[in-house]
Amino acid sequence: MTSSTNYSMNKLLKIIIAAVCLAGLAWGAPPPDLPVFAPLGSQTVDFGETLNFTVAATAPKGQTLFYEAANLPAGAALNPRTGLFVWTPSIFQLGTYRVTFAAWDRLTTKHMAYKSVTVQVNFRKIFSERGWGLKAGQPQVLIQTDDVRELYPDVKQLEIDGAACSLTQESCSVPPSPVIRAQVFSYYDINQKTVAVLLDAERQKNIVISDVLAYGGEGRITSLVVEFRPQGLKPGRHSLLIKAGNELGASSQSFDLVVGGEKAR
Repeated sequence: MTSSTNYSMNKLLKIIIAAVCLAGLAWGAPPPDLPVFAPLGSQTVDFGETLNFTVAATAPKGQTLFYEAANLPAGAALNPRTGLFVWTPSIFQLGTYRVTFAAWDRLTTKHMAYKSVTVQVNFRKIFSERGWGLKAGQPQVLIQTDDVRELYPDVKQLEIDGAACSLTQESCSVPPSPVIRAQVFSYYDINQKTVAVLLDAERQKNIVISDVLAYGGEGRITSLVVEFRPQGLKPGRHSLLIKAGNELGASSQSFDLVVGGEKAR
């Protein structure tokens, strides 16, 4: 066999090996020198609770592996030798995180394999009703969310002179001097200092806050009623804006008050 024939055969062999490797990658099989991760699904944790799980991989030649993660959430820790992940997320870290772990022998990055794990941080509030002071009833999940905006305070009910005004309406008919009461609610907390009422863009000073409901050792407020009594409103439309917030953020809701012959919508 001539040298040119040997060269052609070697070149053909390299092409075949490359094709086999590419086919393996296409079918999801890792290259033979890469570590193989053990199965690990998505993780869920409530804020304030500690989440821990272990990322594990096997080296093809039995060498010692080390673990890393470039995008760890703030406060999370990963043991580089054992692959143990530990994290106690705060209320400010609600959301979904995709953490990418790497396993390798620290000899060459060519032997580095990657695995991504989704971690969801929730706010969850459970209510258990007690019957006659004996045993707790069936727990009910009042809310479970990873969207912090769902914990901002908002207006749940609006009353004009004792009559409910639908929050789905654009406007409500009112007399010139109405008594307006709004219930503000949050599953997390309401900071009373943030509660404000604006009528025609002017902040109302004489508002009264009542019916304050709090829970827990920290006394977080879940509900309150704000009342105000504008005097001598002129005929026409008037804009009403109610604001409230907590340490997570704030929200505002607007309504139109209609005085006189114009129809409310």
